[in-house]
Amino acid sequence: MRLPFADTHAEGYFGTRVFPLGDVQHDHFSQPPPPPPPPPPQNIPPVLEAADEPTFLDDRDLQAELESTWILNLSMHFRDKSDREKFFVTYAQQPNRWCRVTVSCDYRDAPPSSLESDLKSLKFQRDKNQRIYEAIRESLPDIEFYDTVTNLKLETEDG
Repeated sequence: MRLPFADTHAEGYFGTRVFPLGDVQHDHFSQPPPPPPPPPPQNIPPVLEAADEPTFLDDRDLQAELESTWILNLSMHFRDKSDREKFFVTYAQQPNRWCRVTVSCDYRDAPPSSLESDLKSLKFQRDKNQRIYEAIRESLPDIEFYDTVTNLKLETEDG
């Protein structure tokens, strides 16, 4: 007996053959297929560790480190229309320890050739985020991060 529609349960009920899908026959009474194997680990640079001397990375390595350890969640300008900006970041201090960080930037009266004037001239937030990370990455091991949120203020001293 053939039904006018493709209902495998009804066809099975009437004694017709159910065709397997691929190598495994699927029905509601058998065990689900095993999950696929996990993907191979990606080649991500290790989380920044304390270094005695500055570490210089090429742009690709820096970008990979930035994407895995310093993630920009949000940025905002202040409501009072002052020339200030705040960045909300998640920082992977260790692979299993993530810290919330806010970075405040005050562009008012920024000296020329300072980090603040450099940030003010950039258009895209991701570029500003990368520039902030490049500027403070060597100091990150020295910062005491709090369990809730750590507030950082960028301020260029002595040009």
